[in-house]
Amino acid sequence: MSHALHDRDQSAARQRLNRKVNKKANRRKPGKKELRDLKDEPKLDLLPMVFASG
Repeated sequence: MSHALHDRDQSAARQRLNRKVNKKANRRKPGKKELRDLKDEPKLDLLPMVFASG
């Protein structure tokens, strides 16, 4: 059961990340490097919360 819950949480996190990336891309297709940078930004924003809740 916990495995299914983990998969669902991971899927939800991936969807939130993709929405943020699409919003920042302003409806245009970003290049490979820009896409990587856009994906890294939200992850870096979440890092302090991970360590604070641990």
